[in-house]
Amino acid sequence: MSNTSSRMFDKALIRRETDRERLERNRTHHILSPEEIAAGKTTHWPELEITGTIKNLSPGLWNLQHLTALYLNDNSLYRIPPSIALLQNLKRLDLANNKLRSLPAEIGDLCNLRELMLNNNYLRALPYELGKLFQLQVMGLKGNPLGSDIMSIFTEVNGTRKLLDFMLDNLGVPTSPPPPRPWMQLAPLDRNSPTALFTVMCYNVLCDRYATRGLYGYCPQWALNWEYRKKMILDEIKHF
Repeated sequence: MSNTSSRMFDKALIRRETDRERLERNRTHHILSPEEIAAGKTTHWPELEITGTIKNLSPGLWNLQHLTALYLNDNSLYRIPPSIALLQNLKRLDLANNKLRSLPAEIGDLCNLRELMLNNNYLRALPYELGKLFQLQVMGLKGNPLGSDIMSIFTEVNGTRKLLDFMLDNLGVPTSPPPPRPWMQLAPLDRNSPTALFTVMCYNVLCDRYATRGLYGYCPQWALNWEYRKKMILDEIKHF
């Protein structure tokens, strides 16, 4: 084998090893002995894999809120219910090789998710709520009939991060006003002594230099912009 072929083989091997480690299943297990059960020893299984020709998922699955990894790949699932948002500890979610045509917006509430595999489904669009997954590092989209606007961003260098930023910046946000600010009474009011009553309004304004996407990945870029934040502060002061 030539040196060139050897280098190409090594690179391919490294790539396969990296992909394998990226979604490596924790298959180690231990069956408790009668003695261990009698001693009160319990088990802990943070990962769950369900593979076959499954078309429907039991509602009881969403009660397993201790899970950090859920592998539902290689099934026949047509939909994922909004209840998946209950699995707040998930770091890995594999939905590849199913028959999914859409994703629930609530999937964006899995704020601890690091890996999301959606390869080989029937997805034509993605919910913009995916942009809220600010800790996501790996996402698989190949094998879906997604639009060119999505795939053109995703196939760029650092495409996963760019696509999530795009979705977050274009995500519609509620227009309702923020909750009222609670007042802090520093001392009890003494009615028997002369008192001058006045109101103090204090803001801890984040410096524009530190209002970056790198520090606040869960926040849209337009909301970090100083001109936008300044306008909101001035509006609240004027209408206080």
